[in-house]
Amino acid sequence: MTAVAKKRPPLALSQIRSAAGAFSKRWEAATKENANTQLFWAEFLQLFGVDPLRAVLFERHASRLSTGRDGRIDVFWPGELIVEQKSAGRNLGVAAEQAFDYLDGLDDRERPHTLVVSDFQNFEVHDLTSFPIQVTRFKLNQLSKRIGLFTWMAGYARRPALAVSEQDANKRAVKKMAVLYDAIAQEGFSEHQTSIFLTRILFLLFGEDTGLLDRGLFGQTVSERSSSDGSDLGGLLANLFQVLDTEVRHERTDELLQRFPYVNGSVFSESIPMAHFDQRMREALISATNFEWGSISPAIFGSMFQSVKSKETRRELGEHYTTERDILRTLGPLFLDEFKIELEAARFSATRLNTLWDRIAGLQILDPACGCGNFLVVAYRELRELELQIMERLQDLTGGQTVLLDSGAGLRVSLSQFHGIEIEEWPAKIAETALFIADHQANRRMMETVGIAPDRLPLKTGAKIVRDNALGLDWSWVLQPSDNAIIVGNPPFIGLSLRSVEQTNDLKNVWGKDYHGSLDFVSGWYKKAADFIGSTQARAAFVSTSSICQGEQVAPLWGPLLNSGIRIDFAHQTFAWTSEATGKAAVHVVIVGFSRMGKTKPVLYCYEDIKGDPISMPVKSISPYLLEGPPLVVEPRSKPLSSSITEVRYGNKPTDGGHLIIEVEDHAEFMADESAAKYVRPFVGARELLHDTPRWCLWLVDLDPADYKASKLLQDRIEGVRRFRSESKAASTRDAAATARIFRQVAQPENDYLCIPQHVSERRTVFPAKRLSSAVIASNANFIADDPDGLLFSVISSSAFLAWQAAVGGKIKSDLRFSKQGVWNTFPLPLLSEMHRTQLIAAGQEIQVARAKYPNRSLAELYEPNAMPLDLIKAHSVLDRVMDAALFGRKKASDNITRLGLLFELYESMTTKKG
Repeated sequence: MTAVAKKRPPLALSQIRSAAGAFSKRWEAATKENANTQLFWAEFLQLFGVDPLRAVLFERHASRLSTGRDGRIDVFWPGELIVEQKSAGRNLGVAAEQAFDYLDGLDDRERPHTLVVSDFQNFEVHDLTSFPIQVTRFKLNQLSKRIGLFTWMAGYARRPALAVSEQDANKRAVKKMAVLYDAIAQEGFSEHQTSIFLTRILFLLFGEDTGLLDRGLFGQTVSERSSSDGSDLGGLLANLFQVLDTEVRHERTDELLQRFPYVNGSVFSESIPMAHFDQRMREALISATNFEWGSISPAIFGSMFQSVKSKETRRELGEHYTTERDILRTLGPLFLDEFKIELEAARFSATRLNTLWDRIAGLQILDPACGCGNFLVVAYRELRELELQIMERLQDLTGGQTVLLDSGAGLRVSLSQFHGIEIEEWPAKIAETALFIADHQANRRMMETVGIAPDRLPLKTGAKIVRDNALGLDWSWVLQPSDNAIIVGNPPFIGLSLRSVEQTNDLKNVWGKDYHGSLDFVSGWYKKAADFIGSTQARAAFVSTSSICQGEQVAPLWGPLLNSGIRIDFAHQTFAWTSEATGKAAVHVVIVGFSRMGKTKPVLYCYEDIKGDPISMPVKSISPYLLEGPPLVVEPRSKPLSSSITEVRYGNKPTDGGHLIIEVEDHAEFMADESAAKYVRPFVGARELLHDTPRWCLWLVDLDPADYKASKLLQDRIEGVRRFRSESKAASTRDAAATARIFRQVAQPENDYLCIPQHVSERRTVFPAKRLSSAVIASNANFIADDPDGLLFSVISSSAFLAWQAAVGGKIKSDLRFSKQGVWNTFPLPLLSEMHRTQLIAAGQEIQVARAKYPNRSLAELYEPNAMPLDLIKAHSVLDRVMDAALFGRKKASDNITRLGLLFELYESMTTKKG
């Protein structure tokens, strides 16, 4: 029978904390280095169960390399601790320099991880494992609250600071798991089996670095109980998984395996095939065990899981795992910020603290697209941290009397408050595991702070993660609607072109009669959340693609929600979404928080740089376009709302297979053909309009039969069009083969006209339209409008129109997309007086005069934001003053944000009158 190693249990943290308080009181008058140092530190070490006679050396001889003189280290624990003690009032900075001088003369094996300098009443603790070195300062009377800095002496896991930022450390952790997956996947495991295996490995990696297991136990087992070629490692892990799922172990079980706790739950219960390791795979696993997992958030489980899946699978399921930064941008204004403010206000009242504690414990949080549980993990961690602060404060208010009264260590926040819906099996399992790890980390923090925490092993009831289709499931089956319910998450990013038939059917079932074909898949979660909220005071917030608050999606999505009483409580305007996963998506997102009738003080988070940090701005109300404005949607119109402007229409659509278009390389040939040359016209799409790129077309509306017979070029091109249209699948296009000489759709004006590109860069400070001669043919990549006097040119060239376009128009990524029904026809231009009309036309003419001074510059060059000609800037400033006066009268519009607020007021007023 193999003897089972018995490990001496460390002192309870509550015992250490109590003793630390007595120690502080006993030594509060100590001042003399020579008289008190050795006794002071001997008693200090005994607080943590350390025998000073066996562990440390007092007055250890050492060399000071900077001076070349010898000295003595006051307290030295080889490989662990160095202390430089001074008398009261002495300069601790000088003491630290002396201690660091001693360090340089030590052998590597003696070099400690912690350096302390003290004058009895003040302490500086230097973590030598961090870069830069982290320093914590506190006073003697605060020792009972700072014992976490020294609990490693008692045998608790030490948490060294990472030498990199948290984000970089998370990325390194993700890569570790991706490398391990690549090795395991070659075994031929199914994705299901691979996910089980990786979930178990993650559990063990986190466990040994967070105190759930003995420190380094898993790494030690892999290193010491498997051969260097890895041939027996698969069998060892299979045996370990079985041991972890067994409460009563056989007496012959290996002594290292005996030290692993009984886990229970579902983590290790399912049987999977044994992995066959080789040397490379073993090294990948050992590399993962050498990483410091204790400082990594369990929220990155999602990123790790995403890293092992194909890009195609992620796209199909719309999986994107959100960073903690963006999760906190969601949770903060949803409920965390409010609780933090209340905690600060209640810090001197035990009654108010307990009331707040009950409120926090009453929350019920649902992520209806939870994936691997990122949102739930971070939310749980933050609520446990708030609870811990309440506990600490209550202890202070009661003079140190404990508030921990029952077997659950007095906790009121529990995993049972957290609920998730996930369509895939193993993300749901990983979510459960991540939440357990988060719970354990919170318990460890609680143990270090208040001296007691619940023991969670073996695993018992935790969060409720339901594997189902969230759009087909009644959410009340997972969580009953109530005033305390919080709905939060990052629903799938799936555009119209990527949706499956089943997903489209799900969306139709959710929206019912309100379904609209333009709705993004994520809209289903908004509708389900609004229905769930019903008449309660529940709140919701989602991270979503920015398209839900732009262009044609706004009306069909937000119209029904606003009509049902939903209002926006807070919103983050468009910013660049990031992920810690490899192969991460490039997405622009928004965050929208909403509830029934909304908060009285909504907050809008604005981004000057979409990759930067937001600026918070309290507002009266937030429009569904995520701007300050009334809760209304701009409905597309078939005719202009304003009687002062005329309609725009699509340009000319060739549908010709390219046969009516003349590129640069063919232009000379056509111009040399006398019969063909007379039908060659300048041809502009959006690119040609903006960049003056040369291109031509054949405009054969008035084709003379004699010219046709005389030109082989014309015959070949017309025959090419006929053949192309005849082979089309669309009947209307096949019918158009009979008129092959002309464009499929002809809309060319007979007089000078306004040409408007469909898409322009979001960087533009002016929407760059242009007046063209009727001899220039505009393609259907542009809109065109009859504009005999130039009024329409002035309207579209104004800052007010650009602000409207940016707010209510659609976008391609972040580029502006002009639309006839959604932007032009909805622009709220009041009936113009003759004076305003005349002034607008004159201001537009001055802009054209300024442009004409630069004949060699394209529109794109003229309107480069950082290089616009000064006289052109001045001309636009004049136009803006005239347009603002025509729109707003005496109301001042100093910037586009102000203009938008006034424009929405105008729209509301004009549509109400017309309604």
